[in-house]
Amino acid sequence: MFRSLFAFELRSHMRRPTTWLYFATMFLIALFAVSTDAVVVGPALGKVKKNSPYVLSQFYGILLAIGQIITSALVGSAVLRDFDARVHELLFTTRLTRRGYLGAKFLSAFLAMLLVFLALPLGALLGTVMPWVDPESVQAINLWHYLHPFLIVVVPGVFFFSAMLFSVGSLTRSAFAVYVAGILLLVGYSLADDLVRTLDRDQLANLLDPFGMRSFDLVTRYWTPAEKNTQVIPLTGFLGTNRLLWDSIGALLLLITFRVVRLEKSPRAPRRRRPSE
Repeated sequence: MFRSLFAFELRSHMRRPTTWLYFATMFLIALFAVSTDAVVVGPALGKVKKNSPYVLSQFYGILLAIGQIITSALVGSAVLRDFDARVHELLFTTRLTRRGYLGAKFLSAFLAMLLVFLALPLGALLGTVMPWVDPESVQAINLWHYLHPFLIVVVPGVFFFSAMLFSVGSLTRSAFAVYVAGILLLVGYSLADDLVRTLDRDQLANLLDPFGMRSFDLVTRYWTPAEKNTQVIPLTGFLGTNRLLWDSIGALLLLITFRVVRLEKSPRAPRRRRPSE
């Protein structure tokens, strides 16, 4: 039952025009950010090249934060679609298990989100070879420089945001709650970042950053231009601690969701006792 539902959900995501619209948006932003000066995302200054692992890592992180709107829409719709279409009553009368239902929903949405953000390295790679690109602004192509930031910045970030928003949607069955959760995360991060910058507490700032941007700054703050152009961001120290913390929180939220959510038509309504005969 899990396989059939997972395949159905994944096909549904792939057939939705909005999924490919999100993909195209990310792709074009990445392409023009690398190939022109019209789109500036990240610090490509001086001797630091636009397709360096340093710039690409920060670029992916910024787009990950902005793309949380996409995550709210795509992941939120995945868990709420059955309730909006009023087919949940039919689904919950089958032999479908709670783990199978929630697992298929989450995994398909998570993979769809990874597909959307895969547009970033693809767009950046194509942007590097565009005929109008300034050759002084880019360096020789190293495929690992495009893929590595995707693996250490995008994949862990997408997992946490997908897990958080999926859990909120599953527990509340409210699209409004999903979007509010995303907004509160952004606002909370901004306030916490301002506070810890004032206190000058690096470790605390690192732990309070679900996007990993502060971790990125802490790891690379003493790097030279040559190091920024050639070295990939290590998944150790500040960044490793940050990714482990927030992905653990995401996994915990999923565990709570899988244990609490019931496949019922109205889980909040208390059961009434039958009158004694």
